[in-house]
Amino acid sequence: REEFFLYWEDADFCLRSSKLGVPILVALDIEVWHAVGGSQRQPGAVGRSSDYYYYMQRNRLILFKACVKKPSFWFGLGLLQILHPIMRIAFLERSDRLEKLHAIKQGLIDGLRGSTGKRIGAPRLSGR
Repeated sequence: REEFFLYWEDADFCLRSSKLGVPILVALDIEVWHAVGGSQRQPGAVGRSSDYYYYMQRNRLILFKACVKKPSFWFGLGLLQILHPIMRIAFLERSDRLEKLHAIKQGLIDGLRGSTGKRIGAPRLSGR
């Protein structure tokens, strides 16, 4: 679904296919190379971009809310999914931490609202 725009669209595709009875197969003899970083890094910045954090937070929440019962969403795996990117910033990022935390907050709000599609008013993704 294009409304995911970036990240977690593959997991959504697999879950929806599985619900329709389409088997998910893994081809272990295929190798795929992916040019990492086009949307994850900002020019001159260290670490991942604020867009990365926004879309990861928003899309994982949208997908998780659809798959997990409400109580376990807030007190189980859902809470871990919310905290994961925050911990990544705290321990791994070395620049623009406040901007990235703001992106996570906005992704959280939009994910809980179910907002999808491209982030409105967001800076352009590098390399796009």
